[in-house]
Amino acid sequence: MGQLPLFEQMTSSRPAILNVYTGFASSAPISSLQAIEARGAIPLIAWGCAPVTAISAGDYDARIRAFAAALRALRYPVFLRWFWEMNLPTREAVSCLGSAGPSGYIAAWDHIWTIFHDTDATNVAFVWCPGVGGQAQWASFFPGAAYVDWIGADGYDRKHLGSEAFSAIFDKWYSAYSGLGKPMMVAETGATAVDQMAYLDGIAGTLPTEFPAIKAVVYFDAAGPNGQWELGAAGLSAFRSLASEPYFSYRGGSGSP
Repeated sequence: MGQLPLFEQMTSSRPAILNVYTGFASSAPISSLQAIEARGAIPLIAWGCAPVTAISAGDYDARIRAFAAALRALRYPVFLRWFWEMNLPTREAVSCLGSAGPSGYIAAWDHIWTIFHDTDATNVAFVWCPGVGGQAQWASFFPGAAYVDWIGADGYDRKHLGSEAFSAIFDKWYSAYSGLGKPMMVAETGATAVDQMAYLDGIAGTLPTEFPAIKAVVYFDAAGPNGQWELGAAGLSAFRSLASEPYFSYRGGSGSP
C-alpha cells in the first residue's frame, strides 16, 4: 500500500482491484482490506489451500466460519480466490489435493461456499481461478456454475508473443467458459519488460471486441518465481494508456461491485 500513491501518479490511474495473498491458516487480513477499500478499490483475496479432504470433513469449519464472518462484517464487495491454479502441478497444489484429486477439490470448494452462504457473507464473490497451462483439467476442477460467481484464470506471456499474446493465452479458456453467462476475470497476468508494451497494447486492441465477458484484468506488478513481471518504463506508459481508455475505466465506486 505504501507504493500505491507513486504507482497511481506514474500511471495516472487508480486500480479498481488490488490483490492480497494470505495463507489458509491466517486470519482474514482486515487491515489490508480496509486500506484497499479506502483507496476506492475492491480487494481480491488469494486464499491459500489446505488438505481438501480435511476441509470436506469439517476439520477447518471454525476457521472458515470465522473468515467468512470477518469478511461479512466489512459490508463492501470482496473477491475471494481460494486455491487458485489448482490444476497446475505446483508443490502446494499437489500437497493440498493429495490423492483426492479434482473431485476432492470440488467437494472442498462446495463445503467452503456453503459455510459462507450459511454465514450470510453475501458481499463475497467466489472467483474460480485455474491456470491456463492446465487446460486438460479445467472441466474436472469446475465446481459448477451455482457455486461460482466469477470465472477467473491466470496466464503470463512466457513465449514473447507480442501483441497477439493475450489472445493466444486466454482464447481457449474464454471459449470454454464465456457461454456460462458469468463475469470473467484475468486474475493474474504479466509480461517481461521487453514485451510489456506490446502485450498491454494487445489487451487494449482485442479485449473489448474479442473478450467482452472479461470484466476485470489484474496485472501482476512484481517479481514472480517464473519471471520478472514488474512494469518497466515502457510497460508503465502502456498501462497508463490502457487505463485511460473509457472501456477500461472502473465504472463502480466505493461499496459498489
